[in-house]
Amino acid sequence: MNGYKTLREVCTMLNLSRRVIQGYEKTALVSPTSRNKYGHLLYDEKAISRIAGIRFCQKIGLSLKDIRQLTQLDRSAICEILEDRLIDLEIEQDKLDYLIRKTDEIIDAVGTSDNDLLEVIYRTIKEERKTCQE
Repeated sequence: MNGYKTLREVCTMLNLSRRVIQGYEKTALVSPTSRNKYGHLLYDEKAISRIAGIRFCQKIGLSLKDIRQLTQLDRSAICEILEDRLIDLEIEQDKLDYLIRKTDEIIDAVGTSDNDLLEVIYRTIKEERKTCQE
């Protein structure tokens, strides 16, 4: 069957396990397109793109249940939900940016201090509190 890929090929192509794709099938988010003469599951381009889309939605923090609900909504409702998720991701990014900045400051402080690590961390964080309170 030309253009179809086996489950194994899809797993390799998308770097997913069989169990992940089987989970998508169990929740009826995707289904195999066909079977070959050996009984292997086959997926067409549309099914593969759905699998990749599901995986992306999971990466941005949506559950399979959320994704299932999204597939049943109109475009404006989908956009609204995704915009809300985008805001959440931006907040998470701000938190990570803060932690990265603080960790970098702590690395610098540890390199120039004879104090205990936890004390250096405390002092670095405490300095920021003073700055915020002023």
